[in-house]
Amino acid sequence: MIKEYRKEYRKKNKEKISEYNRKYYKENLLKMEEKNRRFRENNPNYSKERYSNNCLINQCREYRKNNPEKISETNRKYRKNNEEKIKKSNKIYYLNNLEKIKQRYIKKRGELKERIPWNKGKTGIYTEDTLKKMSESRRGKKVWNKGKTYPQFSGVNSNNWKGGITPLRPQIINNFKYRQWRSDVFTRDDFICQECGQKGGKLNAHHIKSFSSILQYYEITTLKEALDCEELWNINNGITFCRKCHQNLHKGIIKIYEQENMEMPRQPLSL
Repeated sequence: MIKEYRKEYRKKNKEKISEYNRKYYKENLLKMEEKNRRFRENNPNYSKERYSNNCLINQCREYRKNNPEKISETNRKYRKNNEEKIKKSNKIYYLNNLEKIKQRYIKKRGELKERIPWNKGKTGIYTEDTLKKMSESRRGKKVWNKGKTYPQFSGVNSNNWKGGITPLRPQIINNFKYRQWRSDVFTRDDFICQECGQKGGKLNAHHIKSFSSILQYYEITTLKEALDCEELWNINNGITFCRKCHQNLHKGIIKIYEQENMEMPRQPLSL
């Protein structure tokens, strides 16, 4: 009980204790020097004992360098036998030092953003022989995350969860009515990308009011309900883009008029 009380008192009154120690050292420097001198005269072998302790520390360091396998085995056994103790101690440390851990993470993240990779803009770093060796060494190896599932980040727990639309989406896209809507949008825009003006090639028909928002708004759960929805097959809700422009739109690089304002659709380009 007394030890715990002392520890708590020291934690709460660190500044007071440090100030008191400074004043005491300033006022009693000479007395402390005399005490040290007398202690050395009465204990001449103290320095030798201290040297021997340092030698033991050096021996331990050499043992660690020469026997890393034995030390790793002992550590593994200890971890297996004391998993619960280690978990409890880690939780206590994490709860008591949350702010410090956050600050360290923020500092490391900032340093990583400022760093420039050593191979940026460089070409021809590896020869053909080294590239062949690298490819041969990777053949037959399994990917570490192959076949693994992460339920804590998938399904309802995902940030992009939209009510389980994914199994219904391929049914709609593979339907004839969707292909007809897609071809009608292309013919209206004369097979021209409405952003860069590219004609032909690999084109995509984009829903101005998003596909998922329509399904959520009308609470569509089956293919019949989707085929009966008029807004889903409205040609004015569609616009043609090439593949690059379509990707840039979803990344946020390109912006079109607001998705909710359907009264003023963009006029189709013409060459």
